[in-house]
Amino acid sequence: MKKITLFAAILSAMVTAQAQWRVWERLVPDPVQIATEPASARPAAVLDGLDSIQVRDIFVNGLIRHLAFEYDAYGHTTVTVDLSYDMSGNVTGGSKHTFSYNQAGKVDEQISYRYDNGWQPEVKYRFYYDFSDVLDSIYVFNYLNNTWEEAEHWYFSYDAAGRQVQQLIYILQTNVGWRPYKRITSTYAGDLLVERLDQRWDGANWNNYFKDTLQYNASNQLITEIHYQWMSGAWDPMERTDYTYHTSGRIASETRSSYDGTNWGYVSRILYTHDSQGVMTAMLFQDYDPTTTTWQNVLKFEFNHDYAVSRDQLLLPMEGALGMRENGLFDKKPLSARVLSGANLNYVANMNFYYSQHTVGTETTRAVPFRIYPNPADDVLFIEGTNARPVSATVFSITGNRTQARFGNGRVDLSELAPGLYILRITDRDGRQWSVKFLKL
Repeated sequence: MKKITLFAAILSAMVTAQAQWRVWERLVPDPVQIATEPASARPAAVLDGLDSIQVRDIFVNGLIRHLAFEYDAYGHTTVTVDLSYDMSGNVTGGSKHTFSYNQAGKVDEQISYRYDNGWQPEVKYRFYYDFSDVLDSIYVFNYLNNTWEEAEHWYFSYDAAGRQVQQLIYILQTNVGWRPYKRITSTYAGDLLVERLDQRWDGANWNNYFKDTLQYNASNQLITEIHYQWMSGAWDPMERTDYTYHTSGRIASETRSSYDGTNWGYVSRILYTHDSQGVMTAMLFQDYDPTTTTWQNVLKFEFNHDYAVSRDQLLLPMEGALGMRENGLFDKKPLSARVLSGANLNYVANMNFYYSQHTVGTETTRAVPFRIYPNPADDVLFIEGTNARPVSATVFSITGNRTQARFGNGRVDLSELAPGLYILRITDRDGRQWSVKFLKL
């Protein structure tokens, strides 16, 4: 589902329950989205890097929300922090996410923390890619009893056009081992995603659970998303989001509705304002009052920009880390925003964007260092290094279990494996890893 802009989340404590729809998702990085982003290819440059965003009330200048970002020498986001404060300046909660990268500029690990009298680790994601640096799998770990415990394996499949068509999730179940849990299948019309089907495994069959359908206009802009739940042998609509656009192509509104079994009813909406250059200058959040059948103001942001600085001169947090999309806010350098709240849109807070100069170096994308053949393979799989030497090679089943396949002298003995799909993980002398699927005949 599309998500509203992150700046809605900064003051979510001021927003009513209805207007908080999908607000908190905004600051929760989506591992799949992060891993499928193209690797950085920016030239060396000195950029204005967004270091933090602070929101302070206008009455005592008290800090309400603080977001902070850190980057590495190549411009990759390495840390995102989000903290909330009470009126006394005490931290009431927060989240932090750290990221590390492989030599291709792709995320290879993400660790998420929550704030509870200090940072407490919660979830860790490890990313594995094939030889073309396409996301192959994600292993998920939960932090329990002061140690990381493996919890889930996510596997990804693609069609001939390179579109992700399936995500298969296995969970580690006590006294059972790895078992299928969820399957998400994506359907496309051309390059446009038109359906996302979520099914759950009952031990024998895949059963329908949720479904999202997506509709587009003639300009290939998303105009409607409908979320369904499988109930009593049929798809029941639950939530709907409709999008409209300005003639410039910028988004004009997002309207959320819910289904009561007979009719759709409005819940909340966001209205976007852009100037003649397509730069977003305001966002207005409203809730729908069914009693008066009117839209009620909840929250508004009015942005100020430095028009002398364009987006290509800015260093911003990754798309996947904050869910920013092309709504025009960063077409020019945002400096501040007035925050207005309530039905009368009273001026209550200031939002300020803080930058510093970052020297970003050119990143050299790694070449694929190995060739494996044949694939499909019978009893032996050969690994040849082009500019690296494999130190170890391990074969895993598609469910993540390590097999007894032996590696030596550039050969992997597959003779004891049953026919099927497997994952080969190769490690070089520098500890770098590559993963690739192969078929055992």
